[in-house]
Amino acid sequence: MKKKAELPYNLDDDTSLPYYRLVMVAAGAFYLSWYFVVEVLLPGSYNPFWGRFLTVLSFWGVYAASIFSASVRKNIEFWFSFAAWTTTLHIYYLFYNNRIDITWVWGCYMAVITIAALMQTMRSMIAYVMYVIALSIFINYVSPNLSQVLFLPGIFTILGVAFIGLRSRLKLTMQVRENALQIRRLLDSTFEGLALHDGEFLLDINESMAKMFGYTRQELIGKSIYTMCTLESGQMAAAHIAQQAESAYEAIGIRKDGSRFHIEIRGKKHMLKDGVLGRVAAIQDITDRKKNEQTKILFEASQEALRIRNEFISIASHELKTPLTSIKLQTQMTQMAAAKGDPQAYAPERMKKFVSQVDKQGNRLTNLIEDMLDVSRISLGKLSLEKAPTSLNSLVEETLESLNDLIKQSGNQIICNLEPNIIANIDRFRMEQVLTNLLTNAIKYGEGKPVNVTLTKYGNEVSFSVRDQGMGIAKENQERIFARFERAVAAKNISGLGLGLYISQQIVQAHHGTIIVQSAPNEGACFIVNIPAE
Repeated sequence: MKKKAELPYNLDDDTSLPYYRLVMVAAGAFYLSWYFVVEVLLPGSYNPFWGRFLTVLSFWGVYAASIFSASVRKNIEFWFSFAAWTTTLHIYYLFYNNRIDITWVWGCYMAVITIAALMQTMRSMIAYVMYVIALSIFINYVSPNLSQVLFLPGIFTILGVAFIGLRSRLKLTMQVRENALQIRRLLDSTFEGLALHDGEFLLDINESMAKMFGYTRQELIGKSIYTMCTLESGQMAAAHIAQQAESAYEAIGIRKDGSRFHIEIRGKKHMLKDGVLGRVAAIQDITDRKKNEQTKILFEASQEALRIRNEFISIASHELKTPLTSIKLQTQMTQMAAAKGDPQAYAPERMKKFVSQVDKQGNRLTNLIEDMLDVSRISLGKLSLEKAPTSLNSLVEETLESLNDLIKQSGNQIICNLEPNIIANIDRFRMEQVLTNLLTNAIKYGEGKPVNVTLTKYGNEVSFSVRDQGMGIAKENQERIFARFERAVAAKNISGLGLGLYISQQIVQAHHGTIIVQSAPNEGACFIVNIPAE
């Protein structure tokens, strides 16, 4: 675990508790060490150890109490003054018992100078000045010969200089604090969360950051940045920190209550004190933006679905109406002839033609309905396969035979290049459906022109292709034509629901194969199907 860096500053420290704690420990240690200095430099002086040690305990005792008592922490200034007054009284006591030795005069001066310099408020300074003046007048009164060493003028001078120095120091401190608070208010007023960290631990944050994550500032400072986001987001953040990247990236934040939300982070390196390298990060809650993006995506998807639905209804109504219209027309013509008493109304040749037309249009209706049912099965995941070892050579031949009338009518020449004896484990009915769709499209789009059918085997993979010499398909449409109700040309130019290639792709993928198209405008199209042989 990386060691947490120290804060370079703390704008939120409105109390002087850390300062007073440090001073009390140091002052106690200094005053206790003074005992040994006196013993060495002034042997024989009145310098009882236990009296000095009890005085030191006034500092150390307040320090210990501040750890356990909230009342002492709240009134730390008062308790520091108590310890300072106790120490001053003790040094005056030693001064008096050492017969007003000139050396101890300097000791008193040093003690008063040091304690006055440690005062942090004008209130405590005024109280201390009055206290020292009272002590000095009293000791001067009980020891009249003290006036010979100008003790009181020296004390007054020291206290005056300390008082003036404290005023200047407080004025400068207030200016610094006000400037710092202005910067803090400015940072807190931003809508973005701002954080200063050392690469792992938060050193400082603004109010917006705290509110964004549901914590207080005190709870967040010192917290690991990696506990405030998901594992994946933490890894992403670590990579940006390692690279000192300044680009923005999205992540998932975790609030105090455990809820997650989308954030955008942008960081920049920042030099902390002692040359330690940290980072300043700007964090923005983008939950609303992500919702808007999702709403936009859903809206666009619904609009696209609505467009496809409307187009399908238009195409389906036209495609279903055409065979029904033909059947109805044939029926009405027969009825009209019968009503007029036409002896040819039920003539064998006429009835044969009528039945043939009805059968043809009925088959067309059946194919359209089967296509729609297949789409429904695919959507529900119910497109089942019944695989069995099948001769693809015979499958191609039988499919071409079933389309013989259509081929003759269109005038296409079918050129076959089939490797012999190719067996594959397939659903014969479904694969015949694929081949029929590809051949039908080739005949429709390349009417009157040659169509090439090839069948090959490479290792454990079987490939068959259908190439026409029609209008071709533009590159931007080659992926779209495999979607439902999509075509490479306008629906009014070519009949059908636009489902054939979609269904074919789903059947091929169910066989763990692929279907692709190679084409360019005015260069025809070649559809290639690759499936495992086993």
